[in-house]
Amino acid sequence: MLYDGTLDKLKKAYIKKKIIKVQFETNTFFKKKDYMTIIESKENFIKMEIPNSKECLNETFTLLNTEYKIEDISIENPTIEEIIKEFY
Repeated sequence: MLYDGTLDKLKKAYIKKKIIKVQFETNTFFKKKDYMTIIESKENFIKMEIPNSKECLNETFTLLNTEYKIEDISIENPTIEEIIKEFY
């Protein structure tokens, strides 16, 4: 396979999911939505994967802001290696 473009264009074109890490203020039972994939879950921490769409991002953040007490949150893109793996 040959790609003739910038790394930024590659990421924008092929990132299909986001990784969201949430640190809750207290131990929390998280009720996931159908579109969410839980990667890791601890007493007051969750790491999930969601589709990279405005609708899913909006719904996720609305859920988190209205239903839970959040201490910290981060959003990550898959690594370039993970993006490339999807081609093979």
